[in-house]
Amino acid sequence: MKWIKFLAFFTPLHVFAQSAILENPDIVWAAYITQDWEMEHPLEKEWDAGVITIKNMPKHSAGLQYSTPIFTELLFEAIESHKLEVFDEPDCKTPITMDSMVSKMYGSGENWVVTFDPVTYEEQIVICKSEIFFDRDFTGWRTHSILYYNSKLAAWGVEVMAMAPLMKSYVKSYENPEIIPLFWFKPINRPRNIGNKEITWAKKTFSGATEQTTIFLAPDSLVKVTPGFEHPYQHYVEAFANKRRSVFYDSRMEHKLSMADRKNMLVNRDSLLEFDPETYETYTVIIPPKVKSENVTQLRLVQIWAWDAEKSRLYIWLDAVAPLYIRDLNIKIGRSWSFPLFYQKVRR
Repeated sequence: MKWIKFLAFFTPLHVFAQSAILENPDIVWAAYITQDWEMEHPLEKEWDAGVITIKNMPKHSAGLQYSTPIFTELLFEAIESHKLEVFDEPDCKTPITMDSMVSKMYGSGENWVVTFDPVTYEEQIVICKSEIFFDRDFTGWRTHSILYYNSKLAAWGVEVMAMAPLMKSYVKSYENPEIIPLFWFKPINRPRNIGNKEITWAKKTFSGATEQTTIFLAPDSLVKVTPGFEHPYQHYVEAFANKRRSVFYDSRMEHKLSMADRKNMLVNRDSLLEFDPETYETYTVIIPPKVKSENVTQLRLVQIWAWDAEKSRLYIWLDAVAPLYIRDLNIKIGRSWSFPLFYQKVRR
């Protein structure tokens, strides 16, 4: 199956339904974001794609045979059995029918076929109904979310408001099909116990694993900005330095940072030995404290997707957040790489 690359971008405000999160006075900054995800990879390639498999329970099919389903199969089985309602637009107000889905992908959804009877030598025109070939035409998942900052908790949050499977549409061209969201549905934004038996499939995602998945600290689609919080990362850094009740972890999310660790990260400078390939000279570059650097322009969101087989619903929740430091490797050709400075786990 051919997959599309990850893509993160911002989307017009009118496609979203209003969220109750925006009414919370502690939410001082919020923006709408849209991301396109590829979830299925060989295990050895998952990390580079920003996806890690947590759980995938084999499903009994027939006799002694078992199969390991992918999320696409789980979702479409729920739709076919009428356990999950799907909609035409991301506001999730108008239900969509199977005929409308077919029309989105193939136009009228009807094909004319001429059959020939070798006995009677007669020709007959038969109208065939088009079917949706998910294995052939599915390319990935699109999520519409709200990214927000809570000043009271000094914490970031995200709510996935709607998501859709991305499919190839042959309405305009069969040779160059257009990628479209086929339908929309609402995931449940609530954490689950992955160990529960009803959770049969779960994955962890890391935004920013590739260049196309960046979440910017200065997005275009702002929907709420409280005066004084135009740049919420500045408030976040102040909490990192001074708020004892806020808990932060190192860049590997393994060890809790003490207040002394956090203070040092705000003042320590690094030195880097650079090499000029034209003059063959080396020189030392002093790097200012990274946490307060202008090079911190992105966030990494660590989210978990989990499928409840009994309820036929997808649960998504934010697990941790990290500011990303962008390091330019070669300014001339525009190469750079990013790494997390520290992590903050989401309170449960």
